[in-house]
Amino acid sequence: MRMPHKQRGMGLSGWMMMLVLIGFFTLLGLKIGPLYMEWGKVTTSLDGLAQELSTKMETKAKITDLLQRRLDVNSVEHVNLKEHLTLKRVKGGQMEITIAYEARVPLFKNLSAVADFSKTVTVGPGN
Repeated sequence: MRMPHKQRGMGLSGWMMMLVLIGFFTLLGLKIGPLYMEWGKVTTSLDGLAQELSTKMETKAKITDLLQRRLDVNSVEHVNLKEHLTLKRVKGGQMEITIAYEARVPLFKNLSAVADFSKTVTVGPGN
């Protein structure tokens, strides 16, 4: 009498499902990863500007120009300072700088990924 043979490992359908999942998450990482890398450049630019302006006060136009130059050097594409930058005077003559924007990247066909980013720093004397 023959004993039933035990199955070892995954079958073809299991391997196919695993490859589909690996492909999906790889696509997701390749599409969304650059958004977060760009956000890192935005925060670095904003923190560098805050450090540069920690002892002096500039006009809103000068702050916008300095920040735009930093973003241009870092090749930031999703931030339009006219739409996404807010400058507000706060206590003690300081300035609150906020960048808030939404980045959308198409994944495939009519499916897109959306990421919201926001950062605020306070600059000026006494900070």
